[in-house]
Amino acid sequence: MTRAGNEFCSYPKIGLSSKEIAIIINTIINSVNVTKTRLRKKLKLETDITIASYLKPL
Repeated sequence: MTRAGNEFCSYPKIGLSSKEIAIIINTIINSVNVTKTRLRKKLKLETDITIASYLKPL
């Protein structure tokens, strides 16, 4: 995974919403949601599993 991907993973892990992440990285919420979808696909997660719940134990 890339450095940007690792950085992005830290945001949901600490419990930030898509809106909060968008403000931090200075982008729109839709871009955050697309990034989450692509990350979920990379991690081969089911649609009912959130990124945050997947990353919490790590």
